[in-house]
Amino acid sequence: MSRFTPDEGAEALGIAVEHREVFRAVVEAFRTPEAQDAELARLRKELEAIDAVLVEAGIEHPLGVRGVRDLAEAYKELREEAGEDDE
Repeated sequence: MSRFTPDEGAEALGIAVEHREVFRAVVEAFRTPEAQDAELARLRKELEAIDAVLVEAGIEHPLGVRGVRDLAEAYKELREEAGEDDE
């Protein structure tokens, strides 16, 4: 699931060597099923907030990840068209 070991993550984040044992303990604590469930719930709540903003802006189809991807693609296409029109 993760791309880094705890030690690689500590290195990438610049965590001082003397604090890495604590960092490893924190990482291990988040690997519990309860921590994973809590993170999943947090991410779902965040996605619901994004959906609410989309609906408030008048965008109702589709919501969720697909809706965000569709919007990103539409935005990219509009920027490309605008670039072509400027030439």
